Amino acid sequence: MLSIQGLQVFYGPIQALDNVTIEVGEAEIVSIIGSNGAGKSTLLRTVSGLVKPRSGSIEFMGTPIHGASPDKIVQMGISQSPEGRRIFTEMSVKENLLLGAYTRKDSEVGKDIEKCLDRFPRLRERFHQNAGTLSGGEQQMLAMSRALMSRPRLLLLDEPSMGLAPNLVTEIFEMVIELNGQGVTVLLVEQNAHRALEIANRGYVLETGNVVLEGAGKELLVDPKVKEAYLGG
Repeated sequence: MLSIQGLQVFYGPIQALDNVTIEVGEAEIVSIIGSNGAGKSTLLRTVSGLVKPRSGSIEFMGTPIHGASPDKIVQMGISQSPEGRRIFTEMSVKENLLLGAYTRKDSEVGKDIEKCLDRFPRLRERFHQNAGTLSGGEQQMLAMSRALMSRPRLLLLDEPSMGLAPNLVTEIFEMVIELNGQGVTVLLVEQNAHRALEIANRGYVLETGNVVLEGAGKELLVDPKVKEAYLGG
């Protein structure tokens, strides 16, 4: 579904990604783990069209997208729930969800809002509240729901567990598994390496902008290098 080949990304003179090659198959959950500054968020931002690569290619369903605008990429079927949630705090939950569907022209937006509210009942309780009044967990639910409102085939999740209580982390990861079971392919960036690899079909380890390990999620969970660096030994 997604093929990233030889990707190089710079911020001015600083190289953020160096010859990164990653594949995501249809209906997979693929997890990207690594420490802060490894380039994980840059990778997702480049796939979304928010950052332009200096070289390399990104193809989605066989079509090159590395020169496409972010709105075009959303229309093609890729949506991102960004690091830090980035919800519109002065707008209501309802308005945030409607903005997630801004590229759509069909008549089923209301139906999909109902799906989001069924999926996360707390959002229904706060439907008309300003999003800035939500708890961190509720804001993460809203960020994911807003991304789903475009009906993506590929969902990019950037640090969905960041700053959440353990019970909410469990809830978010259970939802990722459920969404995948409903046919949504997921590319997950996550510092909680154990959780990320536990649910992943495959995983990649990024270090200073380079892919240093790749393999099945369960294989990486028991890899000595991964256990020492990311899983507390």
